Amino acid sequence: METEYVLILGGPIKDNKPCDILFQRIKAGKDFLSLHPSAKAIVSGGLTAKSCSLTEAQIMKNALIELGVNEDRIILEEKAMTTLENFRFTKEIVPKDASVSFVTSEFHIPRSLRIMKKAGVQYIPVACENGKHSLRFRIREMFLRPLAAIGIIW
Repeated sequence: METEYVLILGGPIKDNKPCDILFQRIKAGKDFLSLHPSAKAIVSGGLTAKSCSLTEAQIMKNALIELGVNEDRIILEEKAMTTLENFRFTKEIVPKDASVSFVTSEFHIPRSLRIMKKAGVQYIPVACENGKHSLRFRIREMFLRPLAAIGIIW
């Protein structure tokens, strides 16, 4: 079955531009779209950074367009402030039986899988490169994974 949607999870942004970690996710999403010509991208993320006037979703959309993705293949979800909300709000956008993959950094996959189950969805993970300057995010994930495993945080 051909994947119909690819959800690109948000990430660090600054001055209305994606930081390297997020740019790696965007590039992986673009590559995924190239391999799945009928799929659409869902870019998910709200207004999360004080240094930005655009949502994470809009910043990702702009980057995808700069990478050559047609605007009509991009769906904005601009409310999500967490990974759990990325999944929940995407669930509201896609048809119930749609085939959905999601792109995130390799270090984020384990916790994302737990969060995905909490959101009540069954999406296919696609790992991308972690990107430069990801050490603090990888360390953060090491602390967050056990908390997510026991349901303290998502």
